[in-house]
Amino acid sequence: MKSILLLTVSVGLALPWAVPELRAAGPERPPEKVVPAPAKEEKEEEAAPDNPADAYFQGWLLSRDAEKLREKGKAKEAQATLLKALMIFRAVQQQWPDWKKEMVRGRLLETERILQAGGWKEGATI
Repeated sequence: MKSILLLTVSVGLALPWAVPELRAAGPERPPEKVVPAPAKEEKEEEAAPDNPADAYFQGWLLSRDAEKLREKGKAKEAQATLLKALMIFRAVQQQWPDWKKEMVRGRLLETERILQAGGWKEGATI
């Protein structure tokens, strides 16, 4: 099995093998082949949960994140995060209508109430 050497370079750090003047005094040269790290996509899409508990939990986590954002005074970000949670709770209600109906309904109503208290109206964009 071959090992891959990945190097991280900070701004202002001169690697002896990369600067001609330092090459003679530098320790050792890097391997001939350097394999770059795979490029990351800007935003990785998460796979949709395949069960209601996972989906509900994702929505709950977003609700909690929105509360923290609101406490920090980031109302717009909090509202956007809460809207994502609302969409998840609605999806849970649609895709799994018999799964913990009252809990999902209660969370939906609470999320809508918080959004409306912040001035959001159904169909509005952020």
